Amino acid sequence: MSPVRLFRTATVRLAVGFSVVFATGGLVLLIAFSWMVSTFVQHTAADALRTEMAVLQAEAARPNGDSLARQIREREQTPAVDAFLYRMEDVSGRLVEGDARLAGLRPGPGTVDLVEGGLHGAHGREHERETVKIRTLGERLPDGGLLIIGHNDRAAEEVREWMWKAALWGGVGVVLLALAGGAVAGWVFLQRLERLNAAAARIMDGRLDERMPQVGLGDEFDRLSVNLNAMLDRIQALMEGFRQVSSDVAHDLRTPLARLRQKLEQARQTATSTTDYEAAVDAAMAEMDQLLATFGAVLRISQIEAGDGRDHFGDVDLSAVLERLRQAYEPAAEDSGRALLGEIAPGLVVRGDGDLLVQAFANLVENALKHAPPGSKVTVGLRRGEDGAATAFVADDGPGVPEEERERVVRRFYRLDRSRSTPGAGLGLSLVAAVAGLHGLAWRLTDNHPGLRVELVFSVIGDAARG
Repeated sequence: MSPVRLFRTATVRLAVGFSVVFATGGLVLLIAFSWMVSTFVQHTAADALRTEMAVLQAEAARPNGDSLARQIREREQTPAVDAFLYRMEDVSGRLVEGDARLAGLRPGPGTVDLVEGGLHGAHGREHERETVKIRTLGERLPDGGLLIIGHNDRAAEEVREWMWKAALWGGVGVVLLALAGGAVAGWVFLQRLERLNAAAARIMDGRLDERMPQVGLGDEFDRLSVNLNAMLDRIQALMEGFRQVSSDVAHDLRTPLARLRQKLEQARQTATSTTDYEAAVDAAMAEMDQLLATFGAVLRISQIEAGDGRDHFGDVDLSAVLERLRQAYEPAAEDSGRALLGEIAPGLVVRGDGDLLVQAFANLVENALKHAPPGSKVTVGLRRGEDGAATAFVADDGPGVPEEERERVVRRFYRLDRSRSTPGAGLGLSLVAAVAGLHGLAWRLTDNHPGLRVELVFSVIGDAARG
């Protein structure tokens, strides 16, 4: 993978941006912390000077205490307290005891730079020569002399130096870690993106069964893959439906077209009068009407599957729709020797396209009346469940549909062998399936013991009886 391409990824650039922000923020925090620590050390040093000054003067003021000069000599010779420097002057400014390098200082706080190194002090310890800052405090003695105490400020300087080094190396470390993390994240990002691109390329090459890979982390890439796969499933289903329709049209419409041509050819050869020609034309027009109705049904199913109709959704009194449908088909059922019954719960309102629902249930009723033998009972029903959902159904006690055929009967132009002698094109249940899919309904074909029962499950949104 090219480093230039890796750096161009949004992940790496975001990591670089955050590294700059974090480094800047860390530097500001370290500067503030360094200032606070330095101030604390300075205050501590000043307090130590004041405390040491008070102790020395208190000891000197005691009636039986040692003289101030003697105490200074003892302290300079004590290793535990050699961090302090002392200078005692008389009234004329002449050195009485202590360190001569503190000359020229005045009462009050002050600072002086001293060069330390070589053999220094009563212990003869060797130090590397360096310039150090000494913080001092001077006070007048009761006899008019001057006592000066100094304290090495090396601790504060070392703290400041350490803090600056920490800020420098910490900032460098943050930047390097951010760049490394960004490079790794960018590499992982590109690897997963390349997998998606590779899958997309295979799909474009015609492998419609290919799907976007998932890692299983549940992150945004996996969610994108899930959505893309759902979209691909839908596209594949539509493409398979299109291929199926093309094949079914080629096979199932060839018969009526051949029959139409045969009738026209027969009329041409055998017709001897105007009446014969008119009869042949009437028969041809009837065949053409049937073909046009079939093509219209196929087109309507395709429109519904494409989502046409959602713009017309509204509140539909499903109870009233089914009752009107039952009353409309009841005379035809009685004329054919079949009974059309109703078990419709009143006042159930659902969300949907009223015209499409009427057409779907009309197809179910017509199928039941067409395939159930005379003397059968067909029931149109609507029941409300305990969960608030409503189940609408059309059931008959005819021969039913074998369980192994129930998935195939919803295909366009598919007809059972025993149904091929009856009128129709095998599109009734296909339209019902399309309407159910448009409305997001769960629907199923079950055994009515005997016969077939088709159920559609709706979510009830109101009660027309109470409104």
